[in-house]
Parts: sequence; structure tokens; C-alpha cells
Amino acid sequence: MSFVSEHPTAPGVLQHTAPRPAVFMPPPPSDEELAFNWTLSERDVDFILTNHRGPENLCRLAIQLCVLRQHGRFLTTYTHVSPPSLGYLCRQLDLMPLVSLSSPVRSTTETDSQRASAAYLGWRLFDAEAHTEIREWVVDQVAQHLYVEDLVEKASARLRTRRIILPGRAAFERMVNAAHAEAEQQIFARLTQALSDETKRAIDGLLSAGQTLDRRADETESSATDTSAGGTTDFFRFAQYPPEAKAKHIVTYLGWAAALRALHLDPLDHVGVGPALRERLSTAVRTYAAQPLKAFEPHKRYALAAVFLYETRKRLLDYLVEMHAQFMTEMQREARNTWAKEHRQVRKHLHRGVASLREWAETVLALRTSPEAPLSTLLDHIDPHRMAGAVADCVKFERLERHGLLDKLHGKYANLRRYFRSFVDRPFATEAGSASMLANLALLRQLNRGELKTLPPDAATSFVPVTWRGSLQSSEPRRRRTWAISLALSLKDALRSGDVFLPDSRRHVSFWHLCYAEPAWQQVRASALATLGLATDGTTAIKALVQEFHDTAAKTEHAWASNPFARIEGGRLRLRRDPRQSEPEGTAALRQLVRRDRSRVRLEHLLMKVDTLCGVSQHVKPPPAEASTSDGDALLRLTPERRYSALMAAVVAHGTNLGIAAMADSTEDLTVRV
Repeated sequence: MSFVSEHPTAPGVLQHTAPRPAVFMPPPPSDEELAFNWTLSERDVDFILTNHRGPENLCRLAIQLCVLRQHGRFLTTYTHVSPPSLGYLCRQLDLMPLVSLSSPVRSTTETDSQRASAAYLGWRLFDAEAHTEIREWVVDQVAQHLYVEDLVEKASARLRTRRIILPGRAAFERMVNAAHAEAEQQIFARLTQALSDETKRAIDGLLSAGQTLDRRADETESSATDTSAGGTTDFFRFAQYPPEAKAKHIVTYLGWAAALRALHLDPLDHVGVGPALRERLSTAVRTYAAQPLKAFEPHKRYALAAVFLYETRKRLLDYLVEMHAQFMTEMQREARNTWAKEHRQVRKHLHRGVASLREWAETVLALRTSPEAPLSTLLDHIDPHRMAGAVADCVKFERLERHGLLDKLHGKYANLRRYFRSFVDRPFATEAGSASMLANLALLRQLNRGELKTLPPDAATSFVPVTWRGSLQSSEPRRRRTWAISLALSLKDALRSGDVFLPDSRRHVSFWHLCYAEPAWQQVRASALATLGLATDGTTAIKALVQEFHDTAAKTEHAWASNPFARIEGGRLRLRRDPRQSEPEGTAALRQLVRRDRSRVRLEHLLMKVDTLCGVSQHVKPPPAEASTSDGDALLRLTPERRYSALMAAVVAHGTNLGIAAMADSTEDLTVRV
């Protein structure tokens, strides 16, 4: 049994600590709070009147019943019970109103009363079994989330749901915190056991290299400083946000990703710690400096550091994908701008060249009337050097139009190749139907490693833009560059669309992994398919969908001829409606008469009519048995008729903002408790 207030043990010197109430009694409650928290059933009233005599004793027992239901604890002093609550209870017990209550004279009487109340409501003491159950629950919560907000309150609510009387607040908090600390240690131990000695030595080296970085507790990203100057440790270097997407920066991040992969952190995926918890641990590590991390216990230090590095490896893959997309976008933009600038200059020369060619053409046409004129006469009328320049301008403009942009991209290929030959070695994966991209990447890896000297003639070219495919018939260097640049652009688009993904990254993963991780899906697959009424075999399910499609199409085609509102014209759907008819004379007056004589409809009747048409009430389910607060009250085991009436009354009360208390006062057969 708990007390209304508890004093903490051993207060500090010159400290004044006010007692904490084990049961918080709010200020004078509203009518709704009185209705929800202080309403007694007829069974409650019979129990109270049978077990006690005297107004104060009856009120004390009624208070204990209501407080136990709501808070899971008993009161030992009644000074905090508000007069409105006492008056509301007295009215239900048909007693004279009381303003306050004194404490009971005999403690044994109060203890017997509490024991009888607990037995009546079906509550039991917090015993060893309950202690084990709540401890296992706390361990499970910590294993999923580590830091659970309002953990003590959630644990209290769980005990109240199971009708277990809560122990004292201070003792209960100590028990929950102890279980939390134990579960935390278990998680750290499991994570540490998954690490090899080589990985632990590497973590120690990363934490010790250089001078520690001064990091504030509220930082979410580490500052980017020069490690050569001793500004940060190698450990936090991996958390730096990527700079501008240049080839040298991408090469650096590729090196970091390779270094993290060499730590062999994959066993962390199989220790029973979920992704959400790992991410929370990683976020917590970023709030520390290296020195506080090194001060932790070894198993905690290795666990936190390993999780941080494991999640950082995922984050680095996301950064690499984003930097590749930015690099390709910037590469295209610069090439297009350079091409556009040169195009404007060549176009100016082209105008002069076209004018020269036009003059030459006019001269030829003028000499057509004199067939005997020799060629020398034609050459006397034109400037050969000017004509050669005009032809060169036309040829240059034509090439710029056809291959200018691709030539500019070829000029940037060397810079792209600095990182792209290593970037394609990432462990890419694809969804069904996109396997050709993996084949193209594998072919590029063979070319990079020198296993193939030239691009095979049968290499896939479907991803190459149509205007560039002419370059695939050129020399081998130009052909290979065009193919590689097109593949880099296609890979950027495929990563953005999700057709290609990196399973080891955080964001660029399979779409289906975002919906359901594979282990979680295997656990719920059978029950989910059974609930939805779907076949467990994919082929059978597809056949059923195809048959349903054809049946629906056949029904639509059969009913199409008789549909007056839709038709097909020129292969497109056309909808129409009946033409508006003119109102006969006197319609306006008749409308006013109907509106005047139309009878009013009661709101509850309208709701029942709507429910008859839509069946809304069939989808409103009662609370589960474990969440029920009926306490065995026979009146709350509603018949279908009473349940329907209570449901309609609740809808009206909430929909009109009338409230449950006012609605109970407005009905004869429905009480607040119902």
C-alpha cells in the first residue's frame, strides 16, 4: 500500500525538499472530470453501503475506490480531496454534503477497508511476479528505444491496466531505473561481444589520434577542422558534413567509407539491437567529445563507438550518393554553359559566313546566263580566303550543334574518372527489372581493372541519349568515354528513383525495406495475408488479380451501351449530364411552401438514419477486455440495444460539444458510467 506523499531519503545539506505526492490530486475538477473519475455504479454504491456505516466512512471508501481505479494507489490522508468531488460522491450516496474529511481514527480499519476495496475491484498487490513482469517489460522497452520518455509513467500505466496496486512512488522509480540500467548494460555487453579484438584496437586508435575536438552538448554535427593541425580526432572526422561536391572531396569520402568497412562492424546487425536504437545511440555519441568517451567503462565505450561508426558508414554512403548527384549536375551545368557561350560566338561568325556564301551563290546564278564564262571569271568575283573561312564556320557550327555538348563533357571526363572508378565499386543492388544496370556496372569495373581492353561491341547502350549514340561508332577512346559518362548520368537517375540502391546505406535503400524490413515481414507475412484474404503463393495471387481485372472489364463493357452519362469518343472518355430543365411557373412559391411545412428532424433520428444507410456503428468496436474498467459491473455488460443507444448518445455528446456529463443529465436510461 502506498502513501499520499513520500519524503526522499537523506536530503542534502542546506536543501529543502518538499514531499512528493504519490497520488496527485488535481485542483477542483470540471463536470467532465467529475463524470469520468468520480462516478459510482449501482454495484459500487451497494458495496459501499454494505461494508461501512457513517457518512465519513462511506465517503472514504468511495474515494478509495475512485482513486484506485484512476491512479492504482490508495490515499492515507484525505486533506487533498476537493469539496466538489466530496459533494458529487455524497449526492450519489444520498448523503448530506461534506466539505472536508478527517483522517481515520484507527489504521487497522483503513487497512481492512483498502484490502476489501482491492478485492472488490479485482486488484492485487505488487508481488514478486509483478516485479518480474514489469522488469522484463522495461528491458524490452529499453532494447527497442534505449531512452524512453516518461518510462515510469508508462510502467505505472501498464500495472494499472493489469490491476496491480502500485508500490510507493520513490521505490517504484528506483526499481524502474534499476531495470533500465540493467537493460542498458546488457545492450552494451551484447554490442561489445560482437566486436573482434582488432576492431577494439582500431576504435582505441581512432579515439586517441590527435587532439580532442571541443564539442558542445547540443551539436548535431561535428565541426570540420584540419586534422593535420590537431583540431579533431580521427574518430569524429567521419561525422563531418560533406563539403562541395568536388572530385577530390568524393575521393576522400570514398577512402573514409573503405576505412570504416575495414573495421568489420557487420556483426552488429545480428545482436538483437534494432536500427532505431542504433540510430539513437549514434546520435547520443555525437553529443560527446572524445575524452568523455574514453572515460566510459570499456564495454560501454566500445559499444557506443562501434554503433557510431556503423551508423556513420551508412551515412557516408548517403553522402556519396548525394555528392555524385551534385557532381554530375554541376558537370552538366558547366558543360552546357561553356557550350552555350561558344555557340553564341560561333553563331556570330556563322552569320558572316552565311552572308559570304549567299553572295557567292548569287554570283553563280548571275553567271548562269553566260555558259561560255570560264571558271576564272567566277573566281574573280569571290575572295577564296573569305569563302574558306565561311565554310570553316559552317563546319564548326555543325559540329558544335551535333557534338558540342558531348565534347565539353568529354573534357571533364578525366576529373569524373578520379572518383567514379572507385564509386562504382560500392555494393549496389536493384529491384526486379533493373538488373541491366548491375551488368553495366560490372562491365565498367572490368574495364577499370584492365580485364577488358576495349568496350565490347554488344555492350548495352539503351541508357545512352539518342543524340550521343553516333559517338559510339567513333574511335575506342571516344566511344568508351561516351558510354561511361552516359552510365554515370543513368546511375544518378536510378539512385534518385530507387531503381538502384545501396542496402548498407540509411536512406538509399530498397523501397520495400522502408515499408517492412525482411525479418519483420517474415514474422507477419502469414497473418497479414490471412487477414487480407490473399493467397500465400505469388503466382496464385497474380492470377486472381488478372481474373478480377478481366471480370471488371467485361462488366464495364457490357454496361457501357446502356450508360447515358459516359461514352468513348476517339479513344477518350467523355462524360455528360442531363441538360438543365427550365423551372415551371410557380416552382419558387412551391419551394417556399415545402420549406415552411417541412417537419424538423431530431439529431439522434438523423444519426440512426445515416447509420442505417452506411453502417457506421458496425465499425466502432468496444475496448478490449484488458483495458476495460467495468470491474465486473453487470450494468456495463450492455445488450446490443443499450450499446447502440450509448453509442449514439456519445456521438451526439462529442459532436455537439455537449459533454458526457450534460448528456447523462439529459437522458433517462443512460448514466455517465455507461
